[in-house]
This record gives sequence, structure tokens and C-alpha cells, in this order.
Amino acid sequence: MKKYLCLIFVVTLLLISGSATYANTPEELYYGSGAIRSMSMKDDGTVIGGRSSGHTIEVWTSSNRGENWTKIGTVASNDNINYGDVMFMAVSGTDKVYCAFREKNAEGKYSVVVCRSDNGGYNWVYDSTVISGCSQFVGAPWLFVTQNGDMQCYYDSEPLAAENGVSGAQWIAMQGRDGLTGAWNKYGVVAASRDANSSKFVRDGMASVVDLGNNRIMVVTEGIEDNKSGGVYSNVVRAIQSNDGGYTWNYSGRKIVYQSTIDSESGRRYNAYCPMAVRVGNGPVGVVFCTDEDFKGTPDSSSENVSKRRTHIKYIRTMDNFETWGLLTDIWTGGSKAYAPGIVETSRNNILISIDHFSGNQRFYHMDTLGKNNNYEVIPGTGNLLYSTNFGDSYGLDFYPGLVSNTPVYNENVMSINGGNSNKVVVSGNEFTDFVVEADISVKEDGSKDSNQGGIIFRVNNPYSSVSDGYDGYYFGIDALKKEVILGKVHQNKWTEIAKKKMTIEYNKYYRVSVAVAGNEIKGYVNYNGENYAKIVAVDNDFSSGTVGFRHWLSGASFKNLSVFEYNPKTPEKTYTNSVLNSCADPDVLYYKGMYYLYATNTENANLGFKVYSSTDLVNWTDRGWALSKNDVYGDSGFWAPDLIEKDGKFYMYYVANEHLSVATSDSPLGPFTQTKEEQKPMHEGKEIDAHVFKDDDGQYYIYFVRFYGKSGVSDGNYIYGAKLNSDMRTMDDSTITCLISPEEAWETNKAKVAEGPFMLKKDGVYYLTYSGSHFESDYYGSGYATATSPLGNYTKYENNPIMQSNTLVHGAGHHGIVSSPDGSEMFIVYHCHSSLTKTEPRRLCIDRIHFTKDDAGKTVLEVYGPTITPQGIPKSGNTISKGIEINGYQISATLGGMRTVYSVDSVINQKEVIGYGMLYSLADYADEEDMHVGSSSKYVKSVEGTKNGQLSINASDSDIASSYAMTVCFTSKQAAEYTDKWTVKAYAKLIDGTYVYSDAKTFCAYDVADILYKNSMMNNISAHNYLYENILTLVNKEYTKVEYSKSSVVR
Repeated sequence: MKKYLCLIFVVTLLLISGSATYANTPEELYYGSGAIRSMSMKDDGTVIGGRSSGHTIEVWTSSNRGENWTKIGTVASNDNINYGDVMFMAVSGTDKVYCAFREKNAEGKYSVVVCRSDNGGYNWVYDSTVISGCSQFVGAPWLFVTQNGDMQCYYDSEPLAAENGVSGAQWIAMQGRDGLTGAWNKYGVVAASRDANSSKFVRDGMASVVDLGNNRIMVVTEGIEDNKSGGVYSNVVRAIQSNDGGYTWNYSGRKIVYQSTIDSESGRRYNAYCPMAVRVGNGPVGVVFCTDEDFKGTPDSSSENVSKRRTHIKYIRTMDNFETWGLLTDIWTGGSKAYAPGIVETSRNNILISIDHFSGNQRFYHMDTLGKNNNYEVIPGTGNLLYSTNFGDSYGLDFYPGLVSNTPVYNENVMSINGGNSNKVVVSGNEFTDFVVEADISVKEDGSKDSNQGGIIFRVNNPYSSVSDGYDGYYFGIDALKKEVILGKVHQNKWTEIAKKKMTIEYNKYYRVSVAVAGNEIKGYVNYNGENYAKIVAVDNDFSSGTVGFRHWLSGASFKNLSVFEYNPKTPEKTYTNSVLNSCADPDVLYYKGMYYLYATNTENANLGFKVYSSTDLVNWTDRGWALSKNDVYGDSGFWAPDLIEKDGKFYMYYVANEHLSVATSDSPLGPFTQTKEEQKPMHEGKEIDAHVFKDDDGQYYIYFVRFYGKSGVSDGNYIYGAKLNSDMRTMDDSTITCLISPEEAWETNKAKVAEGPFMLKKDGVYYLTYSGSHFESDYYGSGYATATSPLGNYTKYENNPIMQSNTLVHGAGHHGIVSSPDGSEMFIVYHCHSSLTKTEPRRLCIDRIHFTKDDAGKTVLEVYGPTITPQGIPKSGNTISKGIEINGYQISATLGGMRTVYSVDSVINQKEVIGYGMLYSLADYADEEDMHVGSSSKYVKSVEGTKNGQLSINASDSDIASSYAMTVCFTSKQAAEYTDKWTVKAYAKLIDGTYVYSDAKTFCAYDVADILYKNSMMNNISAHNYLYENILTLVNKEYTKVEYSKSSVVR
């Protein structure tokens, strides 16, 4: 009699997590007890599996995808029955879990039995018997639910082969039932795997079944080779498919998944056996299996007991439309005793692999199942695999010779075009719309040419031969000679460059080149590591779909590991699209008390002064009027490039007028910025423009600016200088003036020699002096940087300048400032661009992300995501108070003899600055909450305005932009009623537009507050502690119990 039991034990296992096209080197995670071979995923994320110990089938589950396991019970237990070949299947959308297994009774008869749990695997009942009472072997069942909801059971069957006249053979049989219940007779008994010649001797077994979609099913089995080698049959791994949901099978299409090499001495083939298959991420089918091919000497006999066979574990996967196999990967090669590898997908593209070592222990491995190695990450939005090839041969690839033909060579999974020019290789018979295409590309050196390129062509249509650009579509590639990446397009053999960016590219080194396209947006990546930005972000509407392939230009190139994935990028909930403000050039942004203030050259009224704009998010700007008017300051024309800094509550504006620098001040970031008559003068008599002031960690201020000559004194361009500012913030220490940046590079000298618009960042002791190069109407105009270990140099220019540059989509991108997002987690470059692709003025304001990252050599570099013209996520906002204002708590001041309320106010509420704040008081029984407002007509409501004297040195709220205040109301009568009266309080804030906002109302009495403070020893000292007891608590309650003071570490 069978027993269905439930016991609980705990063991520890680990998840193997993979993401991504060719399998990575696996990493061993754990060695210990756990589920063997068969595992299944429940809808709640629990992995369920089991193992047979001979007369008992155990159930194991993991609620954290394999990191810890719990033995939760048994499916069956009977001393008279031998159980084996255990298989678990959780049914999606239900709590049902099925367990199929082989039974061998005391008479030696075989059966395939199914048990069922209706509560996720905790309790089990007998469900059904698929086949029973067989004197010949039946076993290794595999349950599978078809797309129409039928349950099928595949199992090893010697009887089915014998019934068809092949004695000693073994086929895979399939029986099914209607839905999940009932008799196993809907399909009859189908031979799911056998040879096309029904009389041929085969030994197919250990089937695993995967759904390929559209009623297409694949069965992967252990089998034997077609013909004996060295006089015996060795094991191979095979696969067969059905295109009608399992009713019929393509016996003539039965393929070898993997067969091992032949031992030269014995003439026998090494074995490949005990496979298990899984569909990974709705992409390729992956198979783990055993093999003895790595061991020297005569191969093991396929009939040898598995515990005595020498074994390593390997993995292989489907390549082209599930028809070919490749990318063989070692999983375990650390010994010789292993069996029954199991594999399950725990989440998209993440798998858990187990290997049995016969001792009650298993090994568990981490492996990248879709194939990115450790250096590369999945581009966000990457989905299922659509296509891949490892270039084992030219299958599925079409060659189109270019101007100088050179036929591709396929060797060791690399496709090389070793010479010629503009040859193309294109994937045939495929069309992709939105996708990620990736490959490893290496470029060979040819110094006789002016470019050495290799790259990916995508959305390709109409490829043809014998021309330089024989296709319609896009190209993204790397140039090792020019040290840049390039995005362009071709139509009717005409090349158009879209954008390019500098990057260090070495010859004969592979780079992971990736392109992500969705709609009209194109992103080009090189060696994406999860942090670095796309090298190029662009939009183009010419081509919406097509195939993919490769092209080289003026040098040889090698390509490997081509993969195409679905691409569904996630759109941020809130976005902006450049530009964000018109009529702005040379922008500078000041962040002060939760508000951004923008100052810029007014490109329509540059002779009038400077406007100021305010924003809480860098995207939505409000015109606040003129911050500086020319009537109040030095200069009468050419008001350019303002730069703001705050020091000790005073705001300094460094600006250009009449091509000279001057300084104006204000007590508010909104202005007005003015100068006394004595101050209305330039900083120097000579011409200077584009100032930027930087405060170093030691408190010293530095000014960076532009002069129209360099160290030679010849006026031939714009040069960047630096100097210390004197303590008056208006004059420089002239003895420190140093020329820092000279325009010498090609990107700095187009149409004019220009290095201007300096802006300083400091990170980890390194000074990053950013600036713009070339004439602002030049196609080369952009931004770069130089680094030094001291503020005034010496500076070394970044080898891959510019880090942002104008292109065919955005003209005039440059002259920038850099500012943090509201929450401080991101940096944004704030810059101007031209009015349009054909018109410079009025220039417009743009923002894009900029960050510090590591390049391929591990060096810290600055990188810009832009210039962009597609929707981008708005800057991350910081923590704020839900209403902008809140009451945090209460104290009692023993020094003043009064009740103190602590409240916090954001500096900006509803995108408006706070210009006042305070408290409202009323006896609770004499005023309703609606009476509690500034200007109330109720005589019982008192409004008290706060001052800076009440500001606390700490922030009592969680808001990033709040200040906290304490308002103290002194006790007057010092009678018991004064301490027991209930008071209602509200905090208020006055906004710049004259409106008010209020906190929620709170009610308290002094006695209750004193009681809490006293009992918990929360006063600052024993004197204040005793004040509560003597002046409040015993006054109200003569019998109040005295408490000894024990100072709290926190005063609240």
C-alpha cells in the first residue's frame, strides 16, 4: 500500500542565474543535498523538485529560486515498490503539481504512475496510471501540457518497439488525455521517437519535451549512434519534432544533437547520454548531458552501470530555427563521477542546473545560458532570442562582394574577411523590426588606408554586389584607425553619416558591438557593461525593418557570436524631450534651496541683460523676469554667458559685456543683480569672456575664463585661463593667472581656434575641466575635457574628446554647465543647441545625462548620453514632504519655560519658493480646523511668524529640501489648567505668489508631553528633567511618581 506523507527538513542550495547568446564559463556555486534532475517552477516563483531514494519519493521546494531548499514531504513510500525516474510538473494558473515516475514491483513488472498535489506540493494523492504490468522496461516519464491544454506523458518503451517487430529496441511512447484529467487514451499510443525506418534498431530514452510554439514540439532523447563504432553502439543525444501538437512526428527529421569524438585506438565513439532540455526565455533550447569524451583510453560501454562510468557534464543549444546545434560549453569537468543533470528556467533567461554525484549530493552551477560573458550585460529592454549563429559555417548567410571581393573564411566559430573592401555578409530569410543585434568584432590594421572599419548592418533591404554600399539600411561600426564609432545609413549606394563619437579602438581586439532599435530610435553600444551609456543615440525614419549582417571598410575584420533579440524598451513614466526652453545660449544653472535658477545669454535681446528662470526639475521652466538689467551694471551690449555662485547668502554673477568680464551681486537668486558706481567696471582692461567660478574643498575660489590669445600673446583664437579669486570675489590674484587649454585638436579648430565655456568638476582628487571647442556654428562644435591634479594644472586633454558633439540631428550642441538632479543621484549637462538644422538663432536649451564611468582600461572618464532628441526620463526628484510642510513633534523648554513645537518646511512647494513660515495656535475647544489659517477671523486663533532664529541645525524631516524650525510659546499662568488644556496647532508656509499652504492639524496638551519626556529621561540634563517634575507634573498630579534621571542618547 502506498503512503502519502509530509515531513519538513531544510537544506541549502544556490540559484544559477544567467542572462543572455553563447554560453559563458559556468561557475560552481554549491555542493550538497537537494532535488535531483527534475525541477519545475510554480507561479509564485517556488521551485519544486524531488528525488527517489529507492522506496520513497521525496518532495523539495525552494521559495527563493534555489538559494535555500526545504524538504516538504513525500509523494509515495512503499517498501515493496522500487521508484525511479521522478519527474515534477507544476501547472501554471493553478496550485496543481503532478509527479510522474516509474514503478517496479516485487514481481519485476514496470509501470508509469502519476500522483497529484492540489496544494502546491504539500499533500499528494494518487492520480492515474499511464501504463502498467509491463515485463519489458517502461520508465523515465515526462509530463507535458500542449497548447490546447491536453496533458501528455512521454516515456521509454521497450514494449512499443517490440510490438512493431524490433526486439530489444526502445522507442519513446506518448499517451495523452483530454485536459488534465481522465484516461490516457486520447492519442492512442504514439511513437514519438524512432527512426524513419521502423525496423531499424534504436534505443531512445530519457525524453524531455519543450514547446517551440505554434503546436511545434521538440523531444530530446538519449539514443545510440546510427552504426556501431569499434563493434559496439555508443550513446548520442538526439532530437525529433512534431508540428501538430504530438499527433505525428517527423521521423526522417530526427537529428543528432551531439555525438562525441571517436577514440583512435579502439575505434569506438565516446558517449553522450542522459540529456535534459529546456526552452530558455522563449528563445533557444538548451540541453545538458553527460559525456566521457574528455577521458583518455577506451570509451565506456553504454551498458555500464552509470555509477561506474566516467562522466563530465556539458551544455549545448539550438542555433538556427531549432534545426542546428552549437556553442558547446563545459559545465562540470572536476572529476569523473556524475549523472542525471537537471535544468530548469527559474525566470526569463535564468536557469538552475543540478548534477547528481551518487552520494546524496549534487552540484549547482551558474552559467550564462543565452551567452553574454562576464564583461557584458544585457541591454535594458532585451527580450527573447530571435536568431543566432556561431559562424561554424556559412549556413543561412549570404555573401555580397564589394568593390574588392574577398570571400569570408569560417574557422573555429569565427567569420573573417581578411582583405578586399566593402564586402557584406547578410543573414538570409529573416526580417526584424524592433530588436537588439550584437556581435563581437575585431578590426585588422591597414595603415595604407584612411579608415579601418568593421561593423553591423541592420534593417537591411535589397543587398547587392560589386559596389561600396550595396544595400538599403543602417550601419554601426568601429574604426580602429580613426579611433571612433560611426552610425550611418545607405540608400541606393549613397552613404550618409548620422553621428560619430571618439573611442579607443585597438587592432585585433574583439569589441562587443550592439545596436538597439525600436521605432525610429537607434542606440549604438560598444562593450556595454551595465553602466556605460550608448555611444550614439539617434533617430531616423528611413528604414523600419529588414535583416542584419556585417560590412567592413578598407581593412580586414573578424566577426563572431551574432545574436538578435526582441527589444521592448521601457518608457519612463515621466519624460522630457529636448529642447526644454527657447532663446537661451551659454546656460548656467544654480541649485539653491530646492530650486534651480537658470541664467543664459538671451539670444533675442542680448543687449538688455539677463533673464532668470526657475524650475524644480530642470525641465519645466518659469520666466521670472530680468535678473540683471544693463542700466544697473557695467556694459551696454553683448551680455553673454553669465555664471552664478552663492557665498554667505550673497549671490555673485560673473558675466560678459562689451567682451569684458564683470561681477554683479544680489541678495536673491532672482536679482536684481547690481553694481555700485565704483563697481561698474571690468575685471581687467583686456578682453575676457566665459567665466566660471569653482570652490575647491579647502574653501579657495578659482575662476576659469577665456582670453583671445595664448601663451605666445598672439591673438589667434580663444584660450582658457584660470586664476585664484581674491576674498572680495570681484578680483583675481593676477599672479596666479595661467593659460590652461589651447585649441590645437581638429575638433577645437574648425572655422576658428576655439576653447571656451569652461566648467569645473572634481572627483577623487582629480580636476575635470570641461569646455567647448570650435566655432559654435561649426559641424565640429562640441564639448570635451582635460584633467589635472591641481586646479591650475597642468591639464591633459582626454584622448577621446569630444564627449558630446554636434551631428546631423542636433546642430550647435555645446557651451554647457553641469548640475545634479534634485535627489543628487544623477548629473545633467545643460547646454545650448541651434534653433534648427538650418538656422542658428534663437538658440535653445537642452539637458542630457552625464556621468563618471570606467572605460575598458578601468580609467575613470566622463561620458555623455547625448545629444538626444528622443523622450528621456525626467531627472530623479528628491524626497519631499507630502504637503511640503509638516509638524514633527514637541519639546518643553526648561530654560524658557514654554511649549515648543518642531515643524519642517520644504524650500519649494508646488514648484513655488517659500518666502515665509510660522505657526497657528488655538485652544482645541474654541476653534474648528477650518478656522486655523493665516488671517482667520476667529479671535481664538493666533498666528506667529517664524524667523531664522528658530531654525534648527538638524533636519527633522526626511525631505532633501526642508528646513526645520522650533516655535516656543512660554507658559504664563503656570496653573494646572494651562498644562492640561488641549491645544490645536498648524504650521504654515507662505509662497512667493502670496498663497499659503498648511500642515495637518495636531492636538496636544503640555502635561501629556511632559509625562512622556520625563518617564523616558528625554530632557538634555537633570535640571531640565527635574523642571518637568516640579513645575508641571506634580502641579497637575500631586501623587505623580518621581523617576530618576537616566540621560537618553536622543533628545526628541
